[in-house]
Amino acid sequence: MTYSPKVAEIIDKIKFFIGSLSTKESYRVSSSDFSREGKKRSGCLDFSSYCLLGIALLKNSLSIELYKMLHTTDLPVVSKSSFSESRYKILPIFYQDLTNLFISLTYEQVAQGEVSNGCSVSLNTWRDYFLEAVDGTCLTLPQTKLLGEYFGVQRNRSKKGRVTATVMSRVLLRADLLNEYVLQSEVTRIDVGELSVFKNWLWQLNSKAITLLDRGFACAVAFYGMNAFEKPFVCRVSLSFNKHVGGTPLQAFVASASLDSVAEFTINKSESIANQSVSPLEDDPTGDTSPCFTQIKKGDKAKVRLVKVLLPTGQIEVLVTNLMDSAAITVADLGELYKKRWGIETIIDSLKNQLNLMMFSGLKPSAILQDIYATIFVYNLRQLLINEAQLIVNEQVNESIKAKYEQKINKNVALGVLKPQIISLFLAKEPKQIIDELIAYFVKNKLSVYPDKKTFKREKSLAKSRNLKTQLNYKRPI
Repeated sequence: MTYSPKVAEIIDKIKFFIGSLSTKESYRVSSSDFSREGKKRSGCLDFSSYCLLGIALLKNSLSIELYKMLHTTDLPVVSKSSFSESRYKILPIFYQDLTNLFISLTYEQVAQGEVSNGCSVSLNTWRDYFLEAVDGTCLTLPQTKLLGEYFGVQRNRSKKGRVTATVMSRVLLRADLLNEYVLQSEVTRIDVGELSVFKNWLWQLNSKAITLLDRGFACAVAFYGMNAFEKPFVCRVSLSFNKHVGGTPLQAFVASASLDSVAEFTINKSESIANQSVSPLEDDPTGDTSPCFTQIKKGDKAKVRLVKVLLPTGQIEVLVTNLMDSAAITVADLGELYKKRWGIETIIDSLKNQLNLMMFSGLKPSAILQDIYATIFVYNLRQLLINEAQLIVNEQVNESIKAKYEQKINKNVALGVLKPQIISLFLAKEPKQIIDELIAYFVKNKLSVYPDKKTFKREKSLAKSRNLKTQLNYKRPI
């Protein structure tokens, strides 16, 4: 069983981060929180233990989850009320930064410009580009007044004229499609648009990646910003996009016989977008922060390439990109590239339906934020182990003369096996043995990928028109 030693190194560094004193001081709400740990009181957990419980996917009855999770790790069993009281002493941003650390460790070879070798994890690319996508999703939250005030409500009018208000939040994600990692995430109020958040992400996009965007992100200001920050992108646009702008370059292109053209979209309203991270001012001892912005003026122009793609249905789709070299990346290439954007939809589906993203272990805004960011961290952790296991499976398939179909790791089984081991993985002095066992089990549980297999949408709700139906081939992993 061979896999990259980088996997154990990543686990060790995350373990060190969680257990360090500086982490506790940085991410506790008050300086008095977790201050009595040195006295080793009987039946109490320390800061790092509560942090680990936060990533343990406590999606079922909290009392039962705590009992099972703590008994399997030989940690003191605490009550639900004790856990709930202590968890709110941890800042939710801890779990977001935990994911950021994971991603930086996983991609550090790329950041340092080093060639992938045996001491790094395997990362797939397309013509030396990473393929990334940005998309958002809405989450239905527990229907409480406190959460409604914090995250906002979505109001809908029924056919009978009755107005309903549902507490919801929005999550924007940036994902690596070929390696299936969530690279960046942000939880916002439901009334905050995805596009407004994305505009302030532009400077953070990977210059070594092609970012694939759906038409909800089509915006002349965004195109201008990605050109200014030199971020490659491909974006689908509606045929009516930019119709109100004089000259209507898109409409002229659609009406023409050309499949590939260059156009300029004019900015019709001045706007500011962030151009770097918010950082402390050097001459300000108070540590106050100040954002920096790029001002995009009305009348500025975004030069882009327009490509026409014909779908099998006969429908025309138009893609906008700043990959201007038509000889290096053809119209056909762009059409195939855009199809890969669907990968972020499968990632969102996995987060919601396998990792139960909309099941929460608390009813306060802090608990909601902790659970969302912690779930994303666990998704990435599972994907790291799956990617390493998949390499072993690929070698087995290549060596086998009986293998007829491509084999993929069963992600549902992988999650179910990983969950009970999450805390132990970061408590073990030598996590290698646990990693060996997990990857070995992942390798044994794989699925055949049948080419051209027709799939049907499965209704996952057990209640439909008041008729309860037992679902076939659908079992929750956690």
